[in-house]
Amino acid sequence: PDKKNVPISGRDKIIPKTDPTWPEAINNLISKGKITEGMTENQVRAAWGEPGWIIRQDGSGVRGEEWLVMVDGNLIELFFEEGILRTVRLSQNLTSP
Repeated sequence: PDKKNVPISGRDKIIPKTDPTWPEAINNLISKGKITEGMTENQVRAAWGEPGWIIRQDGSGVRGEEWLVMVDGNLIELFFEEGILRTVRLSQNLTSP
């Protein structure tokens, strides 16, 4: 697959914190700054803001993205397939000696 590292700074869309068209459970998570698998990219942005980096993967007819996000000193990897969060993985704790 073709991978392309894209700094997030080029994306300046403002996403509202909640959206009346989203399910209540999703809006509740967003209002608490939490995410869950199955959320859309916009819902994750609403909860956590913009990622530090996006790695795009286009291949086999499936659009995928890996987001790298810093949360409380932890590097978190978020894996999206066709715009839906499929996997959340703690990559590295950067606060431990």
